[in-house]
Amino acid sequence: NPYRVADNERILRNLNFVMDARILVKRISNNTDSVDLVVMTRDVFTLYGSFEPLSTTAYKVSVEEANAGGMGQRIRVAGLYDADRNSRFGYEAVYQKFNILGSFVDASVGYSRINTGISVGNENEVGYFFRLNRMLFHPFVRWAGGLGISEYNSTNVYAKADSVFVPYRYSVQDYWVGYSFGHANPL
Repeated sequence: NPYRVADNERILRNLNFVMDARILVKRISNNTDSVDLVVMTRDVFTLYGSFEPLSTTAYKVSVEEANAGGMGQRIRVAGLYDADRNSRFGYEAVYQKFNILGSFVDASVGYSRINTGISVGNENEVGYFFRLNRMLFHPFVRWAGGLGISEYNSTNVYAKADSVFVPYRYSVQDYWVGYSFGHANPL
């Protein structure tokens, strides 16, 4: 099915560690009803790093591997040094696995001690999250869905006075499901 081949090329190109993908059809000379598919990809360099000066006394460093072990898994670790913080060092780690067991379900889990809470307040937060997502990745997929669970609480790492510091704790739960009423699955 040429439409499925084109969709598979698009899915491969959407991975953040693949720059380009082509799927070529190769006829088998002694068999007229079968073909071989040749998948060619052009990968990108998947190791990233950044250094971000936040002020004269604060710096953030991060390292990310977008395709760890060539197995469709992302690992990101970040660290923060801030001379004004109580516990001058903070860190966060995120792990993401794409297409678990060929199901097109993506999972991610993370923990942070340097999160800033733009949802509730502007304090430094300690938090963790867990997410599962399966998108409508081609027109013939019927079901999609996801879930996300996270919890955050503010921490007074800058030793603010009690009258200024805003203590809070919140959790977020997000569940969704989708169904496609699209065309019937082709033969």
